[in-house]
Amino acid sequence: MSFFALALRTRLKSSLLTVFVCTLMSLGYAALDEFHEMLTGDRTPLFQDVILDGFGALTGILLVMLIKRKRK
Repeated sequence: MSFFALALRTRLKSSLLTVFVCTLMSLGYAALDEFHEMLTGDRTPLFQDVILDGFGALTGILLVMLIKRKRK
């Protein structure tokens, strides 16, 4: 998702909107993954995992955006 932010940034023209959309997509993917864990045996779906995945995605997205901005 972090590198998707670079591609999306040229289309949206707003860094804040890019970060928001990419983070929202990452949270959606994390929620679907936890739903899948609920359907499979021997796995425990936890809401905390979705939050942790969201923080990880946000950190990666912000890091890529920061590196990209410093290179300009």
